[in-house]
Amino acid sequence: WREALSGAGLWEMATYASVHPDETALDLFSSLRARPFSAGLRIIDTAVPGGLNAGDVVELTGASGSGKSMLLSTIAARLVTGELHGGPRIDVIYLDMDGRAPQERLVACVEFQLASCEPPSPVGDYLARISLTYCADMLQLGAALVSARFLLAALPSNRLLAILVDGLGGSFWVDKEDVGKQGGHAYDKASTLILELTRSRRALAFVATAILFENNKEVAPMISRQARVRLRAQAASGSGRLGAGGYQIELSRLPIPSTRNGHGGLEAAPAPKRAAVGIVFHADGNMSELALDEHR
Repeated sequence: WREALSGAGLWEMATYASVHPDETALDLFSSLRARPFSAGLRIIDTAVPGGLNAGDVVELTGASGSGKSMLLSTIAARLVTGELHGGPRIDVIYLDMDGRAPQERLVACVEFQLASCEPPSPVGDYLARISLTYCADMLQLGAALVSARFLLAALPSNRLLAILVDGLGGSFWVDKEDVGKQGGHAYDKASTLILELTRSRRALAFVATAILFENNKEVAPMISRQARVRLRAQAASGSGRLGAGGYQIELSRLPIPSTRNGHGGLEAAPAPKRAAVGIVFHADGNMSELALDEHR
């Protein structure tokens, strides 16, 4: 990875991209102060006392069809429009690794968030805050993350950045052959880039990982260990295509893996207090968060 990116002159440039050339120490420390984010979901926003801050990582895992992409698109819409509700200005980089990012859903979600605004706000102004990029493999993901450093460096100090990675693990078997042969886990280098980017100054990451193994082994162990919040999505029984009743999923919190066990795997930390909700995605772009008994 380092060799491939260095060959294009990107790695070294990215090393300096997080600090403005004319930035004073006061400017730097001001940009490092806590800036709470809101994902627009209680199960996420209340998982950490005081809320999520720049540098935090949220991992969302689940099988194919569990609603991860729909959830990310809704979060993206709520982040870019959060400024209308008293939050900070947030730009979103959406990195799609399985080619199934619901673009029409993303537009509908932004339109729904703006529907109650007075005076009306142009939808295009907020969609322009979302940069959607398709990454077919880990090398393309790495290049996109390096490019994100330049975007972060160019943002004014009062602007924040959210990185959404959708489908990490979708190209696992290709990445295992091309990247994993260099030693270590196939996704350690990608995880390092994500963590370095989010912790550089003013960014938060949401990473959706696919469940690839029957034993639920973590696809990206480094992300799982460093995540501030981990969630698992699964389609609700009987839920089908998005229709009048909405597409329903269940979302539950997972423990953060802590140490490696004697078999080289990750040993889970104590499970968090029971936290699970039902999520209903509506055709108009809205999303409802319900208690499980109400959801069922």
